[in-house]
Amino acid sequence: MAISQRIADLADKYLPLLCEHYRGQAVVSWFKLHGWGVHNEDHQRSVARQTFLNLAIRQSSLGLRMFSTPLDSLLPRSALAELANNLERDASEAESWAVAYTKLIPQAHRRHTGQFWTEDPIADWMTAWLLQFKPRKVLDVACGAGSFLVKLAKGIDGQGLPTQLTGLDVSPVLLNATAATFASAGTKAPHLELQDYLACEISSDIDAVICNPPYTRHHSIPPATKDQLQQEFRDRFGMVVSRQGTLAFYFLLKIIAEMPEGARAAVIVPMEVLDARYGKAARRILAWHTELSAVIHFSENMNAFQKVDVGACILLFAKGRKEHNPPWRVKHLTLNALPDTRELLEVLNSEKPSQPPFATLTVRPQRDLEEIPKWFSIGRPQANEWENAGLAVPLKELATVMRGIATGANDFFALSAPDLSRLRLERYVVRTIQRNREIQDILLDDAR
Repeated sequence: MAISQRIADLADKYLPLLCEHYRGQAVVSWFKLHGWGVHNEDHQRSVARQTFLNLAIRQSSLGLRMFSTPLDSLLPRSALAELANNLERDASEAESWAVAYTKLIPQAHRRHTGQFWTEDPIADWMTAWLLQFKPRKVLDVACGAGSFLVKLAKGIDGQGLPTQLTGLDVSPVLLNATAATFASAGTKAPHLELQDYLACEISSDIDAVICNPPYTRHHSIPPATKDQLQQEFRDRFGMVVSRQGTLAFYFLLKIIAEMPEGARAAVIVPMEVLDARYGKAARRILAWHTELSAVIHFSENMNAFQKVDVGACILLFAKGRKEHNPPWRVKHLTLNALPDTRELLEVLNSEKPSQPPFATLTVRPQRDLEEIPKWFSIGRPQANEWENAGLAVPLKELATVMRGIATGANDFFALSAPDLSRLRLERYVVRTIQRNREIQDILLDDAR
């Protein structure tokens, strides 16, 4: 049996006992850190699973320096002994700690802290693009369970190019998972720091930054933190940015502001960071303070990030902008399939790339980007052709679209299909649309 299943079983067994200790201030703060409710049974179960997972990591990495958590003293000796026996029994069926965490903590619970894991092929692209420039010091500002750091440590063809890797995260459990992953591989662990990136600064000698930032709404950012970031952006860029930006928006702008000139970055952001109204600042800063190599989108039919409802893109860029003649040109790729790393790098590094079989490629001068309101449309020439030919009509000409208050209480406003059937409400309920491709599905259903 996989260790994640063992941990889930033990968490369920000891959950009543753990609940007795959930009133302590340190544990209450732990719930708040994750956006969970102390009295919510499902959230209590996730904390119980984190407790056993963290202890499993500790027991599998004896002698390794670990970050302390409020979970460390929750379990009695009998639970510790039972966990140790299960670990020894399941050693031959070990999972990576990142996989175990994903299986144990539902995506709906990880969503509260904006935790969306990067799929392996995408992590391969991003690390390979950075490594070809032979960086010596690389920083992951939201390292999670360390998937980027592990790939960076291997280097190109196992050369292990970076001499210093640093990872930051707000979760001591995930930092412990990262350290244990390196220990189990017999590889020197990176320098890990328990840090909120928005509350610290990038070192001035960093060569490269890689990041899949947390994705949460701006409501979760303390007003004092927003004030501090607003001042930093005014000082660095001479402009005022919107206070409505998400965490990913602030992470991207802070990375650009603090990177040394010439340093490179590979960053994943939700498309709204570039295309929403507040994203105008991000587009302007990218256009005027970086040299963009590529903007990689995913087509509506792809689900590149599991259980993620928003579109995403990968930004590859260097800090600083120079005047080029002819003008610096940016590759916009809309992927229809996941290429291997070699195929993608060939397109990214080619001065005159041809249309690849796995994507639609558009190349634009960077100086034109600031005036383009929707960067997602750049890599979709068919849509542009339809609009130019008068075959596409903006939605605002057909309907007035208004958004109400975004409460986030989806359990109240949205019902699952089984609930609809049980309550016999099918004919009275409007179908929700969460992804762009669902609009096409509805139109096809109506056509049939």
